[in-house]
This record gives sequence, structure tokens and C-alpha cells, in this order.
Amino acid sequence: MAPPLNAALVTNWILDGTLNRLAAAVRAESVARMKEAAAILGPSGAHFHPEGYHLWLPLPDNVDAGRMAAQAISAGLPAAPGAAFAVTPNAQSQALRISLGGLAPRIRMLREIQRLDALLAQDGGALV
Repeated sequence: MAPPLNAALVTNWILDGTLNRLAAAVRAESVARMKEAAAILGPSGAHFHPEGYHLWLPLPDNVDAGRMAAQAISAGLPAAPGAAFAVTPNAQSQALRISLGGLAPRIRMLREIQRLDALLAQDGGALV
């Protein structure tokens, strides 16, 4: 059973439109973050939904996805190697899944996307 106070609060949010305003604000922030991240990454081939919270960034063959994910995480950008999401051995896992949501302010998230882009551009992306 949902706690009665939570149920009452959410019911009021539904009735007075607060829930719709909150959802619209979250959606607008997601759209803005995705648009700005895509602009930084340029023609990298990143795959994303315009209102999504994550993007999928294919990596060159000479880049170790696990190591790149570790570097992104150490810089404060939530990332995971594509292999973590592979369901078959032949799945395309030479990629990063990058989270653009979360509690980090947008300016910080964008700074980390710029760092990641610079890491990929460094030495032609040779980060094996």
C-alpha cells in the first residue's frame, strides 16, 4: 500500500496541475541537455531520443570502451561501456552509454561532455 500522505500529495498534484508542470519541466530540461550535448559531440554519430536521459556514443575501433568509460566516470560523467548492455556476443558494444540526467547542474554536465569529446579527439582517439 502506498503511504496515505504520499497518495494524498500526488492526488492533489494531479488535480491542481502540478504533476503536469513538473513533468513538462523535466522534459524541457532533458531536451535542452540532449540538444547541447549533441552540439558538442557534433558528427560523432551519437544516437539519442530528443527527450531522453541517455545517449549512445559509438567509439572508434582503436578506443577501449571500458577504459573510456572509466575516464568519463572519473571526470564526473556517468558513463558505461556498451558491453554492459550487450545481450549477445556479436552485439555492437564498441560504444558508451552516457547519462545526461541526474542531479548535476547542466553546465557541469556540458563541461564533462566537452572533456569526453576532447579525450576522443586526442591522438585520433587512440586510447587503448
